Amino acid sequence: MGHRGRLFALAAMVFASVLAVPTAPDVALAEEWAPPTMVYMDGSGHITQGPFLSAWRGAADVLGLPISEEFLARSGFSTQAGQQLGTTQVFEHVALTLEEGPDGALVAVPLPIGQQLLDRQLASTPSPALQRASRRTTCPPDGSDCLFFLGNGHTIQGAFLTYWRDNAGDVWFGQPLTEAYRAADGSLVQYFEFGALRQRAQATVTPMALGRALAKKNQIDTDPVPQPAEVLSYDPDLFVDPNPKPQGWAVGSFGPGPQQGGYKEIVVSISQQALWAYENGEMVISTYVSTGTEDSKETTTPVGYHTILTKYPVQTMSGVINDEEYNVPDVPDVMYFDNDGNALHGAYWHNNFGSKMSHGCVNLPLDVAHWMYEWAPIGTAVTVIP
Repeated sequence: MGHRGRLFALAAMVFASVLAVPTAPDVALAEEWAPPTMVYMDGSGHITQGPFLSAWRGAADVLGLPISEEFLARSGFSTQAGQQLGTTQVFEHVALTLEEGPDGALVAVPLPIGQQLLDRQLASTPSPALQRASRRTTCPPDGSDCLFFLGNGHTIQGAFLTYWRDNAGDVWFGQPLTEAYRAADGSLVQYFEFGALRQRAQATVTPMALGRALAKKNQIDTDPVPQPAEVLSYDPDLFVDPNPKPQGWAVGSFGPGPQQGGYKEIVVSISQQALWAYENGEMVISTYVSTGTEDSKETTTPVGYHTILTKYPVQTMSGVINDEEYNVPDVPDVMYFDNDGNALHGAYWHNNFGSKMSHGCVNLPLDVAHWMYEWAPIGTAVTVIP
């Protein structure tokens, strides 16, 4: 996957003044049922809502729980263009801020706290291992699984690369800033723009709690807040329609309607082999599609609630499914909606929309795919129904 290319040039992380502010809730939909746009996290004692909630639901394990309320960063933060940042929320592993997408909708994006905390270590008394890990290098010539980033001269390899690929690493971690190195506690650590990863002994790779480190260093208020009476505790069932609508909707009709309560949402029906896109509760486009053939688990389009995680204007797709290799060059308008490689994208190799054709992705007519790529920012809700 390509690097997202969003790296904020931050000044020293000094929160001279913060101000708790509410975020405008998502636009209510004209439906009998809609999921909540604000929830209380019992595990940390904080509220998350709007774009922050949408981001968290798509990558809860990667982000960790929210450990602060939303606040306005009045000093210490600036974007590359010098624009002062606004509403921010700190999670266990990352810090997110709101950014206006191409269509004007707000989306939650990570701040480069990995870069900031690494710079602090390098400016103080870094260990020899960290100093070595910070030097430019390249992938070894032995053919091992390795991803090299020319811009900063670092690689991701082994279990770190597997985790990075499986968890939308280009979105939530960004490019590597060091090689993996042995920390003082014996674990392997690697720093990235927006966070850091750790592997202890033979355990799995997990995100480091850089959000907690950031909050401690900058005296961000992480004390739990009382749960407002009108705000429900988070439960996955809150986002499941208790009275799902019957199937049988036609392309061109309103369709099943929005399911997740976002301002923009894409709904795909497996049984109808059709898609509807909604904006502010109104259907804006519908089309026949081709979902997975369902010959195996790997070729089954996953039913459930998703979000657009990454986008690529063109990408070569290759791999092995059911012991069969495939290589499809120049796939247009690719929008991944889960961490298993399933995406919405244009399909130039067939015109059999309305029938199951894919390896699990949602094939779209080329003109629809291009329109949707421009219309749907990262974070857009994607719902796949039976």
